[in-house]
Amino acid sequence: MLKRLQSVLRWVFLRVEGLFNLAFGEKLNPLYYIGPISYYLMWVIVASGLYLYAFFETSVTGAHASVEALTHGQPWAGGVLRSVLIPLLAPSMLYAWIWIALLTYRELTLPVVLSSHDNLPFSILVWSYVQSSSYGRASAAALMMLALMLPFLFLYWTVARRVGILAPRATGE
Repeated sequence: MLKRLQSVLRWVFLRVEGLFNLAFGEKLNPLYYIGPISYYLMWVIVASGLYLYAFFETSVTGAHASVEALTHGQPWAGGVLRSVLIPLLAPSMLYAWIWIALLTYRELTLPVVLSSHDNLPFSILVWSYVQSSSYGRASAAALMMLALMLPFLFLYWTVARRVGILAPRATGE
């Protein structure tokens, strides 16, 4: 049973590694530089996160009650896992929050400056849909924006690989 689990997890990790090789190239793949401690901490985070998610209620009204039940109802498993998972993820969550806040600031200031009654940038249109609770329209507009950006992203990757900015694709050895 353990061998089967190891082979499944190895298969998943190799597929993720292949995706990272496509995105970053073989020489710049971040999975090659994480080291053994980071590797094992990643699996601790994944395992404890899956365990906590199995007992976590994702509704707005039940989230707090389910966290309390995990902490007090399962003092060993829930409390220990929560006390392991939160300290491991807290620095990353803080840095991600700072990074997202900076990106949001950058992405929202320029369209707000450029917008007028006759000129409405796409991101302001999506934001106005969200503000008016038209989530379907906001999702469709965001997907259209993503679909419009993907060809430019692939063009950038192709040109950057030819010029040598990005590592060339890994060949199957």
